[in-house]
Amino acid sequence: NIQSFSDVITSILTIILETLLLIFFISILLLSGNKVTIFIILFLLLISSYFLIVINKKKILKYGKIRQTFANTINRVIIESISNIKSIKIFGIEKQISKQLVSVDRKIGIADFKSNFLLQTPRALIELIIIFSLLIILSVNFDNKDSLDTITYLAILIAISTRLMPSITRTNAA
Repeated sequence: NIQSFSDVITSILTIILETLLLIFFISILLLSGNKVTIFIILFLLLISSYFLIVINKKKILKYGKIRQTFANTINRVIIESISNIKSIKIFGIEKQISKQLVSVDRKIGIADFKSNFLLQTPRALIELIIIFSLLIILSVNFDNKDSLDTITYLAILIAISTRLMPSITRTNAA
């Protein structure tokens, strides 16, 4: 199927692009020379990698398969209904077919909700980690006499964090 092949290529390109972007931003942070940066980067990468790879991917794949199964059921019911429209009218089972479609559609909605929730959870977790990391950096460098360097560094961190949030969501969805 051409569409499936296109989706796979798009996912691979998204992962490659976002990974290169992440490496670029990490390099900028490492070149800034702040000692806390290495700790923060490792902490963020370990937590987000664990959460994204180990916990979320399996569940997202599970809900994706459930959604495909129910979508196939809807397609089958629609095709059978169209093929047997005379029989459905004669036996008066329109409401039964309609209820069956609504039930399956509701199940697809539940699977989509759970999948979307899991896709958004890493973003919220990483935003929370970034906020705490910025607070740690502020507290560590608060006594530092070079407050301009600290403010500049925090501005860089905030800018990079703001740019990486959509990147992380796209990578997770790919």
